This record gives sequence, structure tokens and C-alpha cells, in this order.
Amino acid sequence: MTMQSPPPENQEDQSILSSASAVPPPSTGFLPYQGQGVMVTTQAIDILKHTWVWVRFMSVMCFIGTGLMMVAGLFLVLGAAINSRRVDPGMIAVGIIYIPFGLLYIIPGVYLHRYASGITRLTQTSEPVALEGALDAQRSFWKFVGIMTITVMVLYAVFIAVFAVFMMYTMHSKTMLPTPAP
Repeated sequence: MTMQSPPPENQEDQSILSSASAVPPPSTGFLPYQGQGVMVTTQAIDILKHTWVWVRFMSVMCFIGTGLMMVAGLFLVLGAAINSRRVDPGMIAVGIIYIPFGLLYIIPGVYLHRYASGITRLTQTSEPVALEGALDAQRSFWKFVGIMTITVMVLYAVFIAVFAVFMMYTMHSKTMLPTPAP
């Protein structure tokens, strides 16, 4: 059973619908892609080509950032543990925190890599599936960035609240100390 759209109410609507459903020839600057009356122009594809360089650059930077943070975390943990004079638990904790935060950089790097690959496929094949894949990877990237932004904002709020309570407690406890007798 297929769903059909209602018939147009007047001749003007009919002409709009017929022109929207017709795929113009390639010489008009449109790719043969259309969905819901939207067509992708060659200029839009050209814009995506120009963003490809920066998307690929940022995906590579995410992967490099992951590697550097992992190496730094391992150096901090091993350096603090191998120190013959004393083991520094603070350095070990920072190193342990660096490793999962470094792993977080892989996720946006993968999404950006998929986006850049989708743009490459689109420019090579002009297939609608390539555009959809690229846009889906971009959607996933921004969803991840949004979730991480919300998470960091909540963590900042919790940190500020805990810090404020700690400061009020320490200030209150200092005022309650007995003063030494002369």
C-alpha cells in the first residue's frame, strides 16, 4: 500500500509540483539528486569539496590528540610509579585521567573521518547515498559534541557548587576556632 500526496488544488500548484519532480539535465548545474523537492546544486557540492580539507584536517588532529594524550597519560603513570624516591599518587591520578579523555577524542575523529569520506564519495560518484552518509556522520559528530558540551557544563556546575560549599565550610570553621588567651 503506497501513500500518495493529495492532488493539487489549482493549476499553479500543479506546475510547482511538476517542476519540483522533474530532474533537470546536468548542464543546468544540478546533480540528478532530489528528495522532497530539494535538489543539490553543483555549487553545493563544490562547497562541500572546500570543507573536505578542513574536515579531514580536524579528524587527523583528533587522532593525533588521542595518541598524544594516551602517551602523556602513560608517561605520567609510569614516570610517577618508577620514581625511586617516592611514588606520586597525584601524578598517577592525572595520568589515569588523561587516558580515557584521550580515548574520547577518537569518537569525533571517527565521525569527521566518515563525513570527509562521504564528501569524497559524493564528489566522485554523485550518488545520493554518499550525501546522506556524509550528512549522517556530520549529524552524529554534532550530537556527540552537544552531549559532551552539556556534560562538561554540568560537571563545571557541580565543581563550582562543591568548591563553594568547601570554601564556606572552611571559612565558617576558621571563624569558630577559639582565640588563644593572652
